[in-house]
Amino acid sequence: MALVSITRALMHLRLISSADEDVAYIDELEEVQAKLEDASAIVLKHIKDPENEADLDADSTPGDIQAATLLVLSDLWEHRAGSKDEDTVLSTTVLNLLRGHRDPTLA
Repeated sequence: MALVSITRALMHLRLISSADEDVAYIDELEEVQAKLEDASAIVLKHIKDPENEADLDADSTPGDIQAATLLVLSDLWEHRAGSKDEDTVLSTTVLNLLRGHRDPTLA
């Protein structure tokens, strides 16, 4: 389940320029879809809110969660060969976007 539509993801990655563009010709469509699902899973895992996971989709996901998902997608897409120096996918910006949605961990 993706938290962002494939069209928005393709626009974010600049593989298409508008929502009206035909995405069928995009060579990397399946790879983007897989990375989008990975990014969504990473965000949902960080939020740790399994009760509401089933309710979230590209139409109902809050904007800040979609923004975080797109940033994670960008990172996964840009560094898909594994050449990233850092050892994290969740940047400070992503963590700040998700802070209000995260279920706190009790020690």
